[in-house]
Formats: sequence, C-alpha cells, structure tokens
Amino acid sequence: TEQQVREKLKTYAPLVQKYDSPISVATRLAQLIVESQMFTSELAQNANNGFGIKASAPWKGDKYSHLSGEVGGARVSEFRKYPTHEASIQDHADFFTSTEYRANTAYKKAIEATNYKDEANALTGVYAGDPRYNIKLIEIIEKYNLTQYDTQKGNDNMAYIGIDIGHGKNSPARGGRGGWTGDEHSFNSKVAVRTKALLEVMGHKVTFGVQNPNSNEV
Repeated sequence: TEQQVREKLKTYAPLVQKYDSPISVATRLAQLIVESQMFTSELAQNANNGFGIKASAPWKGDKYSHLSGEVGGARVSEFRKYPTHEASIQDHADFFTSTEYRANTAYKKAIEATNYKDEANALTGVYAGDPRYNIKLIEIIEKYNLTQYDTQKGNDNMAYIGIDIGHGKNSPARGGRGGWTGDEHSFNSKVAVRTKALLEVMGHKVTFGVQNPNSNEV
C-alpha cells in the first residue's frame, strides 16, 4: 500500500543515498518501487534482488531462476542473487557503468541527463522493455516526492571538468620507453569512464577531451 511504501522509504532511501551512481537517488528509488515494491516481490524475497537485474556479464555471483515478463512473452531467466538488500542497492548503483558498453552506449543518455524525467525517458527501452516504464517512474517520483532525497544532481554551482585520457590505444613507441600498450589505454579508459560517472552524480558537468575512451590516437 501507499503507506507501506512511505514507511519503507525511511529504511531504503538512506541506503540508496549511501551509494554514488550516475543515476539520481530519486530515479533509483522509483525503480526500486516499480521493480519490486520495495523488496516485497518474489524475486526480491528469494534472491534479495530489488531491481530485476539479470545475471549478465560481468556478474559471477549466485543466480536465481525466475519467470519474468518480457516483450513478446514471459520466460524463465537467470537473475542476480544477493546476500542482502543493501548488496542489491550497491550493485544497482554501479550497474550503469559496470561495463564500457553500458557506460558509453546503453545508459549514456541516462547518465548525461540532468533531471529525473530525462533519466526515466532514457531508461525506457534500455533498462526495461516496457514502453510505459518512463511514465511509471515519473508518476512514482512525483507521487512520493522522491526528489527530496536527491540534492546533488543538477546543481548549477558545480564545475565543468574535462578528463584527458592521454594517448590512444594504437599510439606508437616514443622516447625509447617501449611505447604504450593497448592494456594501458584500456585501463586509462576504464578509470576515466568511472571517474566521469562519479563526478556527474556529484553534480559536475564532465566531458572527455579530444581523446575518447577505447579509441585510436587523435
């Protein structure tokens, strides 16, 4: 019920606030309500999975088989199984940047969004196939005034930060030091993507320099 959700917010809002994410606290709380009604769904009860995250790479933890609603019909899928509710919240906070594809392609628009409506729209068709996913999230955010828990994203009194990755993945040897390796550029790219996401959740506007992650030398 509505009252039960409001009571559970007292427990779960601080936990969601505890973990930084490029997606706002308001939107993540709305996802928790839509996906599991605050950890009361079957999947949440049996696997502590409050956000409906499947056991896709790079997940190497426990799994739980569950009948899920999909576009085109329901089917049994493997979902991530967590030891606690907090572990689910922490993993969800990192989920949007957990792979380069998610950070740079799948959730790029959501990460760059500066308000909950744009986040909700960007997550629709990507995080969830439900064409009304954005409407559901926005309605939940406004019904429970979830933006009261989100005080950082979109703050205008923040910096505009540029991240320079340096050389590209194909940079040649220079200065007699044996050159740069693809592994080094891959590492730098991962650090840059993660740093950008963390800075953005603090409210900063962040861009990469001329050299983008995982690209040839400019």
